[in-house]
Amino acid sequence: MNPKYKILTTICPFCKYGCELSIQEMNQGNYKLHQIEYLKSSGINQGRLCPRGNSAKILLSHPKRLTYPLFNNKILKWSDIIQDIQKLIQNSSPENIAITYDCNNTLEEFSDIYNFAHALKTENISCVYFHPEQFFNYAVSEIKQIDIKDLNNSKFLLVIGDIFAKSPVISKHILDIKYSDRNNKIFYFDVIKSKLAGFADKFIWLNPNTEPLVLLALILESSRAAKNIISNKYYNELTKLLPTIYEFLNVKQKDIQDICQTLLNNPHSLVLVATDFGKTKDPLLLSLLSQLFASITPSKKYCSLALASIPLSNIKFSTILNKIRDNKIKILIHFGEEFPYYYPQLHQFLINLDVFIYTSMLRSNRDLLAKRNYILPVTSTIEKQGTINTLWSKTTIKPVIAPIDGAKSVSEIITLLHPHLNRNAKVNLNYKSPIDIERLINRCIEYCKNFSINTNSDDFHLIGEESAYNYRGYFNDCSKEVKINPITAKKINIKNNDRILLISNNCQKVFITKIVNYLPLDTVSVSTDLPDNRLLFPIQFDNLTNEIMISSSLVKIQKEKV
Repeated sequence: MNPKYKILTTICPFCKYGCELSIQEMNQGNYKLHQIEYLKSSGINQGRLCPRGNSAKILLSHPKRLTYPLFNNKILKWSDIIQDIQKLIQNSSPENIAITYDCNNTLEEFSDIYNFAHALKTENISCVYFHPEQFFNYAVSEIKQIDIKDLNNSKFLLVIGDIFAKSPVISKHILDIKYSDRNNKIFYFDVIKSKLAGFADKFIWLNPNTEPLVLLALILESSRAAKNIISNKYYNELTKLLPTIYEFLNVKQKDIQDICQTLLNNPHSLVLVATDFGKTKDPLLLSLLSQLFASITPSKKYCSLALASIPLSNIKFSTILNKIRDNKIKILIHFGEEFPYYYPQLHQFLINLDVFIYTSMLRSNRDLLAKRNYILPVTSTIEKQGTINTLWSKTTIKPVIAPIDGAKSVSEIITLLHPHLNRNAKVNLNYKSPIDIERLINRCIEYCKNFSINTNSDDFHLIGEESAYNYRGYFNDCSKEVKINPITAKKINIKNNDRILLISNNCQKVFITKIVNYLPLDTVSVSTDLPDNRLLFPIQFDNLTNEIMISSSLVKIQKEKV
């Protein structure tokens, strides 16, 4: 007899692209078997899934899946741990408590988090999603939100960054644009020569940290369009910097002029941008200048590819950290999935806490970060019902798998902690923050004047690479590899599989060398899918947004002593 089965469909939670994810659930007597289904009728992805979506059921049943609450790494009952936390909250002043959030929350859960902070009477509520793509939420002009039709109707694309790795399913749409008409063009700028370079009509291989400079050059080469958005005073000042900008770029001015005119003269142009953790020095400038250039194209169409959509907070985490350092915040309660695991640079601050309470899908072997540590097992997005933002729209999701025993949604946890929470209060979740154009221009001028090509033969540019899917290194552990250009490797007498030491201002770590052809000279890259490698990248406190910014780095290389 064939087993009974049903197919359930939701939205893949692993990036903002909004692919439909379908799972067939088959009743096999005493247990249920789940397998991924590929439904060609799905509007966004036509049944296609990238490695992230295909790994969904593997992650959900991973051996490290957390199914019980922990206190200082010891198992507790839910009733006991909730009672413990309630007493801690009741015995603390509101100003001593902070609430934070990042990924793996629905819009309803984000609202509950804000209402929970309001119920506790604390103003200390902050976003702790520090991936550079969060700077795509900052804007200098009104950009039209694209829909899937805009993407499919585009003919001329300006692409900055490896959008194929960020949202792999977009590759079909991009290649359809490329091959539907021989007059269609793809212009691709990147520090890494990714697979997209092979399809581009023009690939500009950038020097490290020059993404803002090439975008500024495009804007200035537009001349009249640039003057419409920049005052003559600033336009003239920036134009004087163009020769220096081109020197840093190592790009022919005519190439930039030709690309600029092609995009400005076509009503079906589109700007797409993506970035990885630690890949560029100033992700805010990358975001703002890509939007600014899009705003002077005829279509004004712009698309940022990202892994998550997280609302901005009024109180920035830099302020929370200062309060933790000054012993003003004693209890931190976090709802999400990335923090604190993916940001080890911040652990030095968190050890000052008396109590740290946070949610997690998976158990971690990391040391305790506070005197009292509570870890609450949380459900995945595909085990939930609610609303999420995709690249295209707000979308309702439904659970395709029953929540694993012992795990609870964020809303369920908040209800346990505060049974009488008022959910009627309207919460404004803010995903955009305007930046004054004069402040942007001043930042551009400062960036250009302070920019320098690395002339120290002992220093190498370090950039981060993120794979299409390598969550916590469970699926393809390349965390021990450092990639290096063959010419650079020969210059410093490094061979494939040599063990070398990377030394940054933050830490040092041993890697195995892998020689590749897709990196520029004097540049090395490491996977940032595992948090330990992220320690090589410095934390900065951005003076324009007060956000925490994690940038590319400079490192020294030494052969490991035998």
